[in-house]
Amino acid sequence: MPHGESTKNSGNFSDLLKFRVDAGDKDFEIQEEANFSKYFSVMADESADISGHEQLSIGIRYVHEQNENFTVNAEFLGFVQLKKLNADCIAVSILEFMEKSGLNFDKLVAQGYDECSTMAGEIHGVQKIIRDKYKKVIHFHCAYHRLN
Repeated sequence: MPHGESTKNSGNFSDLLKFRVDAGDKDFEIQEEANFSKYFSVMADESADISGHEQLSIGIRYVHEQNENFTVNAEFLGFVQLKKLNADCIAVSILEFMEKSGLNFDKLVAQGYDECSTMAGEIHGVQKIIRDKYKKVIHFHCAYHRLN
């Protein structure tokens, strides 16, 4: 099915996304593109805002196909205020945010974070918690952190 086309079997969710995109909702356009792509990855990083509250920025990376041309898109989705700075809280925050965003977890194949133990830890890091729940999701070092 070409990007943006609806069929009788596409389901209510896809039809709702198409309606919101047609109405000019840019957030739903990103979600629709990510859900129509074959796969996507999640990227997240925590930092303190100007008032000192810890927050998590969440983005996705996905491949958009149009007329046999492929482009990789990285999109910022939003911020989540964190109650605690531990791996469990951060992993739950990422998964809840993505679920509320309407992303299809069956298409989630990768996750990218910095290399701190809370995020990348192989025993009890965020990446391990998410990988335990979604077995095919691999972890990679976020390329944006390599710029530093």
